[in-house]
Amino acid sequence: MGCPFFVDSTRECLTRVKFLPADTFGFCTTEKYKECPFYRTIKKEGPFCDRIAGCSVFVFFQSQDFEKFVTMTQQYCISTNNVNCQRYKLNKEGKPVPKELLPDGSGYRE
Repeated sequence: MGCPFFVDSTRECLTRVKFLPADTFGFCTTEKYKECPFYRTIKKEGPFCDRIAGCSVFVFFQSQDFEKFVTMTQQYCISTNNVNCQRYKLNKEGKPVPKELLPDGSGYRE
């Protein structure tokens, strides 16, 4: 069984997410959809960062490996560890958050 948002080969979650990396097909068409950060955010499943909806990190991953994106979001965005996200910390302190800063503190690299 695949994702309930994958209907007639169309990713209906796109209307909410606004973009999807190219290599999501393996998640959409299998049980792995339950690990998808977009699915989990839309369904509000499990703990996740209260700032996830406006986080620019999602946009940076448009051209990245979706598996890496899933791993990063599971480590920070969709876990109780979100308070250790470097972006979250800067935001909470009222400091500017560089758009290329990743949750682990490293910079975005293509």
